[in-house]
Amino acid sequence: MKKSFAALTLGAGLFFSAIATAEPINYLLTGTFDTVNFPPDAQGPGPFDNRAFSIQWTVPDPSTPFDPFGTRYQVEASLSIDGIGTFQQNVIWSLSPFAISYGLGGFTDVLAPGDSLFFGICSGGECTDPVLFNRDPFNLVLFTGTFPLGLDSSCAGPAPCLNAQANYFSAEPFVGTRYFGTLSVTEGPIPEPATLTLITLAILFLSYKCRRGKGKAANVQAHS
Repeated sequence: MKKSFAALTLGAGLFFSAIATAEPINYLLTGTFDTVNFPPDAQGPGPFDNRAFSIQWTVPDPSTPFDPFGTRYQVEASLSIDGIGTFQQNVIWSLSPFAISYGLGGFTDVLAPGDSLFFGICSGGECTDPVLFNRDPFNLVLFTGTFPLGLDSSCAGPAPCLNAQANYFSAEPFVGTRYFGTLSVTEGPIPEPATLTLITLAILFLSYKCRRGKGKAANVQAHS
């Protein structure tokens, strides 16, 4: 599994195109949560186990991060989680080369008032390849392309390298959950809200059909 993710990332990296920093950059993250993997002694099911999700956000002008010492943007993001709901919130998109936490969040009031949900990329390991940008905060160039996300897909370091990790904070001790999916990055005008809604619904429907098909296959196998 580790080798396949690494190979996909390396192969995709050969075709990434650098883009002008003044153009809007659009992100679409689609994926599925795994089960709880942190803390190591966590018992029982997690709140997002095996649920499909999608997130859309746009960096209107990549040349103007609000943090002059890193690469952090305030963005309006839409998070949809199968069976839970849709959340439109202003959050932070962080790609700072001076920190080990690259990610998006936090989304608040997802399951209960005052909770928060963060999506990490390259969190928990040392990033050794410029997956999403050229790693020069003083001459920033974001990349377009399609990026596979999952355990060790773009990190190198001590296992586990949790570069696709969602952390949920609530009144209870926080739990961490890996996720697997794809991050699609395009350059151009900000998509219309109606278009984003249709994309989200289509992705969630396909994820539901896929899980339903797997469930039927498992039942057939169990009774064979």
